[in-house]
Amino acid sequence: MPENNLRQAQVPSGALAFPNAVGTAPIFIVEEGAVSVVCLPGVPREMTYNLESVVVPYLRQRFDLRDVILTRVLHVAGLGESDIDQQVGDLEALENPIVGLSAHAGVVHIRITARAESSAAAQALIAPVEAAARARLGKNVFGADAETLASCVVQALQARQSRLQVVELGTGGAIGQQLTLNPQASAVLAGIALQPPAEDVADLLDLAESLAVKAAQDCVGWGLVGALRLTPQENGAAFAEIAIAIADENGVCWRMARSLSGVGSFAGEWLSNTALFQLFQKLTLKPSDIGHE
Repeated sequence: MPENNLRQAQVPSGALAFPNAVGTAPIFIVEEGAVSVVCLPGVPREMTYNLESVVVPYLRQRFDLRDVILTRVLHVAGLGESDIDQQVGDLEALENPIVGLSAHAGVVHIRITARAESSAAAQALIAPVEAAARARLGKNVFGADAETLASCVVQALQARQSRLQVVELGTGGAIGQQLTLNPQASAVLAGIALQPPAEDVADLLDLAESLAVKAAQDCVGWGLVGALRLTPQENGAAFAEIAIAIADENGVCWRMARSLSGVGSFAGEWLSNTALFQLFQKLTLKPSDIGHE
């Protein structure tokens, strides 16, 4: 037996040892008064399995935990945090489930957390609150829990059996990075072209539109262009000029421009999230349901 395996058989004196059903690394817990120090294998697969099968049952018994805590996270885009707060403010006043907002660049998460005696009972508390939030926010809810903008876009492209060509100018590849994290993206991505900022172009929006139409023609599908130009300011921040253009399979283009002052690194993230959300809407909604800027 290798020396490493012999060391894996050692646990601190007085510790509680538990079998590891999916590996050889030890699992042990040291109890000190009301505190429990849990030591698990570092391999993610082993850690996840043993957390669920060993640690959670131990903690329930040790601390007489009978309630289940369940969380549902809704993902919202196209609205600011204050707008969302106005529409779901009464839900945030609930005591069980608890509803809270967390804002990110271009995306807001609505966390609905319920405590009950079982998972089924917790889900029953969450369901009507989720339904109310979805009814009020409508098309601005793009997914829940592990769903991301990229995964929703990829799924929508697969449903339409269509392809996407992405062109980015000065974004650092923010859109492509999100898309390529999805393992299914290669089936729908015709290509991602990264270009430097268009410093010498007067109208960034017109450039984005022409590139989007060409990208859609080249891949016989959809073209998405995100352009970002940053101008340093005296206070060390930056003024951001953002242009987004989306061309569909028929060459019809949607476009938007936005200026953000005092921004830092989040400008690329805001552009990426906004571009992907707008593309998702174009892929899934009827033309009459889509706003234009």
